[in-house]
Amino acid sequence: MAKHPYYNWDIVKAIVEQPHLLGHLCGFKDLTPLHSTWIHYIHDSYAGHDKSLMASRSSYKSTAIVIIGVLYRLIRNKNETIAIMRKSYTLATEVVRTIMNLMESPAIHELFRFIWFADSKGNVPLNADWKFNIRKEGSLNVSVRTSQSPEPSISALGINSNLTGKHYDFTIMDDVVTLQDRLYQVEREFTKVIVSEVRGNVVKKTGYTGIIGTPYHHDDALAVIEKEGIPMKKYPYEMLPFIKPEEIDKARRSMSDALFNINYCLDWHVSTDMLFQNPFMGNWNKAHNRDIHAHIDAGFGGEDMTAMTIIARMPDNRINVVGFCTEKHVNDWIPFIFQKMQEYKAHTLWMETNADKGLMLEKITAHPLAKTWAIQPQPYRETQNKQDKIASVIKPEWEKLVFAPETDEKYMLHLCEWNEFVKVLDDTPDSLASVLRESGFSQGNGWMALYNNPNY
Repeated sequence: MAKHPYYNWDIVKAIVEQPHLLGHLCGFKDLTPLHSTWIHYIHDSYAGHDKSLMASRSSYKSTAIVIIGVLYRLIRNKNETIAIMRKSYTLATEVVRTIMNLMESPAIHELFRFIWFADSKGNVPLNADWKFNIRKEGSLNVSVRTSQSPEPSISALGINSNLTGKHYDFTIMDDVVTLQDRLYQVEREFTKVIVSEVRGNVVKKTGYTGIIGTPYHHDDALAVIEKEGIPMKKYPYEMLPFIKPEEIDKARRSMSDALFNINYCLDWHVSTDMLFQNPFMGNWNKAHNRDIHAHIDAGFGGEDMTAMTIIARMPDNRINVVGFCTEKHVNDWIPFIFQKMQEYKAHTLWMETNADKGLMLEKITAHPLAKTWAIQPQPYRETQNKQDKIASVIKPEWEKLVFAPETDEKYMLHLCEWNEFVKVLDDTPDSLASVLRESGFSQGNGWMALYNNPNY
């Protein structure tokens, strides 16, 4: 037996009282006493008393509550079984891997060696040590456990994981509500079912669930548990002095008002203003699609994005849609444009000529790859008010649109949260409305609609 060279019980007591100090030991120097408050709030509850916390982006809530919080729990109880659930299993395994690396780092390994083996005077047996006797992706088990259960000390779970037969002392659900829940009703309903299943069956009767995240919709899983009366603390960015004003300014510039309100103000009420809700998802019908058109809404830097939309008529007369967007200047996206037009067998390319008098379309179609793929340029001059166009062209066709799952998430976000007051980040709905109108797929006033109308 010998005194530990680094740790004593006073240090451990300080860590338990202020677990953000454990974060500092792990290298997370940005954690503050407020994060200790969060850790205690989520992790010091008791059987059947679930807790929830919502906090702004850039608040380090996952670092504090999930990563440091799990270490905090093992300090108090080496026998506890803990599940970390995120939207996908892959995301959860990344958290478990981070915890593994931290616990195997010299400073934290020695901390646990002291806690698990030291006597009341701080003496540690010379040969006493611990290890992970299960150490694989998404699964860790500490060798000092004396309890027996099929579940290891720490497990990773995704909302699509098989939960049958799994039972844990504690489950932390981190960001299981995401942008997908904002966009798709089926995703919201599935997430709500899983949250209920975890709380009711996966967590033992002697345990409880912690739920942290950001709200995305007025009827998502977080909204439901709040209505059920689960204690929920909220920390919008205004309550977090460690989030710098320049970071907030950057966030405001990089996203729509609706998304900023959700991520930084925790205000999901804005979702009620969404004109285009619950888009229908389905595969691109490559074998049977016909009359395929592409459109580029060109971005030339600044706040504008470059958006690309490809549409096709499906056998049942619905409209297949796939969309992409980037912050790149359109000139830097030309190879990608050719790649996608070839992939989706689109030969017709629409672009408006107002901004540059058609010079970019000429440049694109003069490229050797454009000639190889026989791309047919279709310039048009925009005369319709953008807000009127987006509302009047997309809305009548909305129930007919089938979005391919490979559509960029950001494309879908900017489309679905558009409303008549949006003045920036409207490139994707503008692209979709333009190609629907100009191709004649919509009831808009594109020249193809007039050409195809037997009355003209």
